[in-house]
Amino acid sequence: MKNNAWTFVKYALGIVVNQLIAIVMSVFVTTVIGFFSSDGLPFFRFILTSVIYVALLYSTSWRKGSSDENRVKLGYLSDNKLRGFIAGLLAAIPGIVLAVFAFLSESGYVSFFEFMGHDGVVVINRFLNLPIGELYQFIEGRPALNILFPMVIPVVSGISYILGRYGISVRQILIYKADKE
Repeated sequence: MKNNAWTFVKYALGIVVNQLIAIVMSVFVTTVIGFFSSDGLPFFRFILTSVIYVALLYSTSWRKGSSDENRVKLGYLSDNKLRGFIAGLLAAIPGIVLAVFAFLSESGYVSFFEFMGHDGVVVINRFLNLPIGELYQFIEGRPALNILFPMVIPVVSGISYILGRYGISVRQILIYKADKE
């Protein structure tokens, strides 16, 4: 049975790639909405970018969970239902480190580098969390809550991996429920 660290790293890298794709798509969506609306429609933009972000993270982990179920049945992989949470946590490590640095910077403990009148680490942290960035208005003045943003990755990855292991597809449930009504 194979259950080495390399499989977790490859899985985590796939999650990171999808996270970067979600960031690029969020920049595109934010730009397009900005062209058509003077106020930027923050609630609509938040919903749209969050759905894109979660959908990309969900699809990677669901597919991995689905394929791992077959590999476990055939004896090629040991049974570990926490694989999605572990790989998600590995993928979130850069974001967690950046959030800690942003917390230290916003709290006034350290200053890293200046970027357009703001600390550069804070700017990078907000950019990497752009898909769910509208939530920053709720944590303004409470920089310790920056750590919550990277934690979205292991939660979504873990839940979708487990759903994939059991063959439960949220998309099919939503589509078939809409067809029945």
